[in-house]
Amino acid sequence: MPLPQSRWQVKRAWALDLHPRVAALLYGLMLGFGVITRIPTGLFYALLIWVASSCDTGFGALVFLLVGLGRALPVVLLAEGTADGEQMFRWSNVLHRWFPIMRLVNALVLAGATGWILALALGA
Repeated sequence: MPLPQSRWQVKRAWALDLHPRVAALLYGLMLGFGVITRIPTGLFYALLIWVASSCDTGFGALVFLLVGLGRALPVVLLAEGTADGEQMFRWSNVLHRWFPIMRLVNALVLAGATGWILALALGA
């Protein structure tokens, strides 16, 4: 099922043209918000529904702060652990192999979140 999302992606040239820390910051900011880039799983939307149904802006801010940190932290760690943009791309290719496992984990979390939301809705 197609999900509503932007097809815009962060620029690959940032990692080559900019200082690694600046590139990591820009990647983290762009990817961390999760709105102005491709959203590969439905988990983002489950979180959005969960936060919206809680009607608690503080809780919503905390949840999406954690989501943003979780998405930005790997990029910052890659920038810290690499000497140049080319090395960062090599690590990125290695990490990309884990994508199927991450999709499975996302699917399990999404199924659990859906069950939890349904249980709350039916119990209320």
